Amino acid sequence: MSRTFNLADLFESVARAVPGRTALVAGERRLTYRELDERATRFACHLSGMRVGPGDRVGILARNRAEWKESELACFKLRAVPVNLDHRCREDDLTHVLRDSGCAALVGEAGLLRRVPWFTNTIAYGPPYERAVALPRSLPEPRERSGDDHYLIYTAGTTGRPKGVLWRHEDVFFAAMGSFVSEPVDSPEQVAENAAAGAGLRMLVCAPLAQAAGQWLGWTCHTTGGTLILWTGHGFDPRAIVRLADAERAQVMVLTGDAMARPLLSAVRPGELAGLMAVVTGAAPMSERIKAGLRAAVPGLAAIVDALGAAESGLACQAMGAGFGLADGAAVLADGLEPAAPGEEGVLGRTGRVARGYWNGADFPCDAQGRRWAVPGDLARVEDDGSVTLLGRAANVIRTGGGKVRAEEVEAVVRAHPAVYDAVVVGGPGQRVTAVVAPVAALSLEELAAHCAGRLAAHAVPGALRLVSEIHRGPAGQPDYVWARSVAHT
Repeated sequence: MSRTFNLADLFESVARAVPGRTALVAGERRLTYRELDERATRFACHLSGMRVGPGDRVGILARNRAEWKESELACFKLRAVPVNLDHRCREDDLTHVLRDSGCAALVGEAGLLRRVPWFTNTIAYGPPYERAVALPRSLPEPRERSGDDHYLIYTAGTTGRPKGVLWRHEDVFFAAMGSFVSEPVDSPEQVAENAAAGAGLRMLVCAPLAQAAGQWLGWTCHTTGGTLILWTGHGFDPRAIVRLADAERAQVMVLTGDAMARPLLSAVRPGELAGLMAVVTGAAPMSERIKAGLRAAVPGLAAIVDALGAAESGLACQAMGAGFGLADGAAVLADGLEPAAPGEEGVLGRTGRVARGYWNGADFPCDAQGRRWAVPGDLARVEDDGSVTLLGRAANVIRTGGGKVRAEEVEAVVRAHPAVYDAVVVGGPGQRVTAVVAPVAALSLEELAAHCAGRLAAHAVPGALRLVSEIHRGPAGQPDYVWARSVAHT
């Protein structure tokens, strides 16, 4: 039985409870819980031979694939700390994360490892990796594992340098993994009991494992005895994803906002996705227009869930209909980390089971009662009925002569124009509100401004327009505001 709310212990307990159940589908590879656990154990032994031990950081540089999960599990089995490396990030950000985290070893795809030739303690997926997991090997009994073991997740870095966020295993399980699709558990033993008692959901994760949304929903799947189906393509191919969902009888699909949902909706044909029960979106909310389209295209769809939070807080709020509800420990905060009054704008925060703080950085602030708060910088407002309206990131507020402009609010209006496929709004030269638009038809600034007038305050109407072929987004679907600002200033 599992001893603690340690992620390795929890996975091993589920693997003992449902050893023959399919745990992972990734491309051509299918692994049962027993097989996935055994391969992870063998690779943990190999990492140990590379002098990786408790507390050491191990970078994983790969797209979604079975070996990603095996490597992550192997680290946890050793009480080492996997480090998520975004294969699409800039070279300087990749180097920053490797050096900031102090990785002792690096595993991943051979072609991606060549991007960091200066890092020498590596193992590449393919023949070298398969030789490492070929022989049956067992780890010594891990008596020192605990819920205090470290879990490290780096932010996407769409508004600045990626930052490491440090968690305890137990806290990240409860805050971000353990109660999303099942009732909260009271003991680690109950995790395996629940997995054995249920059939387990078949969950298709399109988000990258290198981002929090992909990792956390993957762990939700595995700690409930489900089958994790990974999209392993090198790009987002909506037709191929629909075919994969149908072939694997996916019941839950994990997307990242409109960036994935919009092209997927366009790819669905009548009668497809008949087994899909729920769509979960993380990292960015889904627009009402796209939600309505999905409900019409997939009549059996029972729920569309916006599950939003941050690397620092875990799940902070979620919505299954109109209005967001706060997760346990979450609040909209005014000055002094005091709860905001209804109608008052503040920042979204969470206390209780949150991250310990930033790796090599500042701890989280404490309120007058000594409670630590994770406050990533999301603006929000509590409504009179207790629901929460999200207002975007504080870092994306544009300060114009007429006042503050929330970029996400303007983006929602701009994207509603029929000639707009996708858009990002930033402050251009002189903090002029600038819309960076990927159009589907001819569009002028005058036409866009006329569309926005009456829907936005006068000072929020875009005063500049930049047309591009594609909006750059991170692997988790968030707009790349650094890129957008560079476009706006050209």
